[in-house]
Amino acid sequence: MRTFLILLLVSAGSFADDSVNYCHDKVEAKKWEGMLIKYAGELDIIKLYALRVGLCKAVDDKKIKLDDAIDVFDAEHKKVIAEWKDAARKNELKKQRTI
Repeated sequence: MRTFLILLLVSAGSFADDSVNYCHDKVEAKKWEGMLIKYAGELDIIKLYALRVGLCKAVDDKKIKLDDAIDVFDAEHKKVIAEWKDAARKNELKKQRTI
């Protein structure tokens, strides 16, 4: 399941490309809301969803710059993907050792 979630998160993409504000992009919002529902209880999905919502509110309220919000989200997004890939790799090695 984690391997599928890694692919899903990578395909969901980062917060933005080149300072484009995706906060009000309805397609992007539906993707994240769909993941939140489909993978209820998956803490990394909950964390990224909440981070996205909070950063968008802070950008809308002009409390933080869009570029800073992008940097924060992208860093966390990449961190989650790297952790999941590492866990999948370790799991695969463990399976190979038991064969």
